[in-house]
Amino acid sequence: MKGISDFLAKFKVIPNPADEKKIIVSIINSIIEQDLQEDIVDVRGYSINLNIHPALKGLLFQNKEAILKQINERFNGEKTFKNIG
Repeated sequence: MKGISDFLAKFKVIPNPADEKKIIVSIINSIIEQDLQEDIVDVRGYSINLNIHPALKGLLFQNKEAILKQINERFNGEKTFKNIG
């Protein structure tokens, strides 16, 4: 039987909701090697919407799977994003 410490341990890796956009932008910046700001990100449910130039959206879609994988690993399965665009 699991103890309470095992149950509470998973909450240690859940980021503060205020930092959610900052985490998402830092992962995207590291993968596509750009300097995007937090204000371009809009999180709606399990979808990440970005207000960026169409040329950058092309670069984003080329790396979509890698970005989503890293973001979902960072949120440790507590919130699984399905789409980015």
